[in-house]
Amino acid sequence: MHDELRQLLKIAGAALEAEDQFLRKAIASNPVAYHNEKAGILRFNNEHYYQFVVARALVSSLRFAASIEVTSNDLVLKDPNSLNRFAVVEMKRWMSPTHERELAHIHYDVGRLRSASDAEHAFMLVFSANSDDTTETHIGWLADELKYPAIKDLEARHCFRTFDMNGDEVEFWVTGWEIDRTSIASG
Repeated sequence: MHDELRQLLKIAGAALEAEDQFLRKAIASNPVAYHNEKAGILRFNNEHYYQFVVARALVSSLRFAASIEVTSNDLVLKDPNSLNRFAVVEMKRWMSPTHERELAHIHYDVGRLRSASDAEHAFMLVFSANSDDTTETHIGWLADELKYPAIKDLEARHCFRTFDMNGDEVEFWVTGWEIDRTSIASG
């Protein structure tokens, strides 16, 4: 796995976890409006929200300049010395009950990333949560679904415990892969 993807996931996961903790404290401090509620980041179960939390954290933490929503990419990382695109990144939320609803969109974005020729690398990040301890199973299933020739090597991930809107404890996670574009370029 590319070191920059590993670093991107580490920063993204830490930022999402910090946002979760902030929201949980804020909700706990306002019991009049949020009587007995525990949800943190899952209160705003929105892909764009997660994307902006990640982008904001990258500004102070990554050696590449981060821009969001550029030429139909969720995130673009540029080398600050040359302004060449180091990576294009797509980020998807995968949280419908059966995980099927978002799958077509994930496949579509992987296809777009595979044909992206204006950057050195292409990365796919996925946000999800499980109501039980099946993160490994879910990530493995998704990796198999996206497998050859789309993704390189196994992913990295960041997981943390939080609460959903029902007050149930869940594991929130972000994972990602580098998208293989060699078969497109040579074929």
